[in-house]
Amino acid sequence: MRRFLYSFLAFLAFSSAAFADTDSKVHVLNWDVAISNSGQEIYTFTGVFYDGENPLYPLYHDIFYSYNDGESVSAWVVNPVFEQINQSDLLSSVEKEDIPDEFIFYTQNGVQMKRSVTTLFVNPFYKEFGIIYRLKSFEIETGTAALASTKPEKVFEETSVLNSGDWYPFYVSESGMYAVTGAEMAAMGIDISGINPENIAVFGNGGAMLPEENVDERPADIQQIAAQITGGEDGSFDPEDKIVFYAEGPVVWRYNDRYHRYEHFKHLYSDVAGYYLTILSEPAKRVTTVQSVSDDPTHIVNTYTRLLVHEEDDHSIIHSGKSWFGKEFTPSDTEINIDFYIPDVDTTEDIFMLTEFVSRSIEDKCY
Repeated sequence: MRRFLYSFLAFLAFSSAAFADTDSKVHVLNWDVAISNSGQEIYTFTGVFYDGENPLYPLYHDIFYSYNDGESVSAWVVNPVFEQINQSDLLSSVEKEDIPDEFIFYTQNGVQMKRSVTTLFVNPFYKEFGIIYRLKSFEIETGTAALASTKPEKVFEETSVLNSGDWYPFYVSESGMYAVTGAEMAAMGIDISGINPENIAVFGNGGAMLPEENVDERPADIQQIAAQITGGEDGSFDPEDKIVFYAEGPVVWRYNDRYHRYEHFKHLYSDVAGYYLTILSEPAKRVTTVQSVSDDPTHIVNTYTRLLVHEEDDHSIIHSGKSWFGKEFTPSDTEINIDFYIPDVDTTEDIFMLTEFVSRSIEDKCY
């Protein structure tokens, strides 16, 4: 059975009123092949869009404007028609792993020149049971709805948890499991004598940057992290006892559902992520224990995906902004050696590697 998935990324609030003035239009994709700037063959068609996250993968896009104040346009795909394509005929610029398992389209809504604008994106490929399908034609239906005039929800708490108690900051440079001993806590200035180990708490919001878009969600206050106490069973927290927890560093990994791969995001303004230790007046958040599963396994996993990144911020072409780069190549220096230690690597599986380069001319009128 063919499966369909659609999602909406909304920057504006819509009312619950039914859409009116629905319109439908048939679109035919006339597939063709072009040459990218890097000399690679890529798919093209009228309305093609190449996402910055995967600049060789073709998406269809269309833009819809609302010409009435207080209204916004919604767009969706109906009646898609597909054709089967052999994997051997698929251009190398489209990786099979990037093709989703469902037919996907989504919209982004915003404002341009004080007018509501909706952009529709359509992924023209999907695969099912190992077979790749390519979109031939489809219809776009649009409708309008009144914008809801609602007040923005409260973003911050009236009072932060940092408003009371003693808070002791510490920093981590990479993601992983961490342990802080009683002796280390004493060195931070915490009097560990007489404290209840169950009240020791760790707070932090991870290592990722705060969202740059005001509309994006963000924590209303610093969050408590589940931790585990080792050695505090006697009711005291001794110098050799530990509080163990997971902390996220300034480089975070997120799974990209659209292209079915992990992507890393590096903090632009800090090489460390900050956390706090504090002693609460009540039991702190702890790692919970779940009951073991006794059923027969449905899957046996012997491998995992190792995520590695090499990114250095040494050079800025314009000596400003957020774009910084690593090693500089010259006509006399064209190589770089990067060593990764990967024990027990599975040589039967493919490795996905993504590289980014930037270039500039050192002569006038040379492009």
